[in-house]
Parts: sequence; C-alpha cells; structure tokens
Amino acid sequence: MDSQKELNWNMRAILVDWLVEVQWKLKLLPETLFLSINLIDRFLSKRAVSMVKLQLVGLTATMIAAKVEEVLCPNVANFIYLSDNAYDSMELLKAERYMLHVVDYSLAYPSPLTFLRRCSKAEAYDVRTRTLGKYLMETSLLDEGMLGVSPSKLAAVGIYMARKMLNCGPWVLSSCFTPD
Repeated sequence: MDSQKELNWNMRAILVDWLVEVQWKLKLLPETLFLSINLIDRFLSKRAVSMVKLQLVGLTATMIAAKVEEVLCPNVANFIYLSDNAYDSMELLKAERYMLHVVDYSLAYPSPLTFLRRCSKAEAYDVRTRTLGKYLMETSLLDEGMLGVSPSKLAAVGIYMARKMLNCGPWVLSSCFTPD
C-alpha cells in the first residue's frame, strides 16, 4: 500500500467488505472470496491504482477467481449490475486481461480453507469449531496486519481460537499421542 498514491488500508478494507457482499449475493464459494482478495493484494503491490478504479480491481479479481473456483461462473452482466453499472463489459474484460498479465497468470493460491478442512478432518469435523474458525479466517481478510501470515497459520489460528472460544478442550487431543 506504500506505493499507492490515492489508496490507503481503510479503502482496501471497505473494498473487501463490499466484496463479501458480492460473494453473498452471487452465492459464490468462500474459496472465490479468498482467491479474489489474494489477486487484489498482489495486483495492488505491483500497480498503482486510482481510487476511482479500485472497485473495478475488486470486480475483476472476483470475476477471475469465480472462473477458477466456481462450477457455474456468473456472467459479466452480473458483475456490471453489482457495480451499479459503473463499468461496461468491454472495460471489465480489458481489466481482466490486464490483471492476469500483471499477476503473470499465476492463479494458484493455497487458500486457508484448504488447511482448515485438513484440521477439521483431524478433529472429526466438529461443525461449530469449523464454522467459527472459518468466520475468524474471513475477518482476517480485512486486517492489513494479516497479509504476511501464511494460509496454513491462518487456518491453525482460526481452529485454535474457535476451540478456545467454544471451550472445546485442549488444542491437541491426548488421543493423538498414543504410544506405539
């Protein structure tokens, strides 16, 4: 964000909050949200963006992420409608090509949700713990201090905090350490 002339961390948080609403309205997977935020952060670290174009960056990242993660991707018209017709289809498609070029077509991202699923499996899928852990991980998307934290650590902290908040017992179950 230091290289951004017109943007600050608060504007990024507002964009992320709006993208959570977009994800909910379009019924997109949580993986789509995490990938889109990852794309936004990588794009903003490489290119200066005006405040006027920040929403376009968010829409573009979400559209790209939806094409990667969703079985049925919403069409361009859906994204334009959600932006209150601030952009046209050609502008959005041009922005898509540009963003893909800037991130060097690198769309692989091990989402914290991948690691959360692994932790949940080891915990025999306690639904309450997993749901609260997922919520805690999603709230971390708003905090710039969490950008440098690896996805696996976000998942571990999410599960740990959820277990603590729900009084689900120790972090590591004693049954995991049975002697051979």
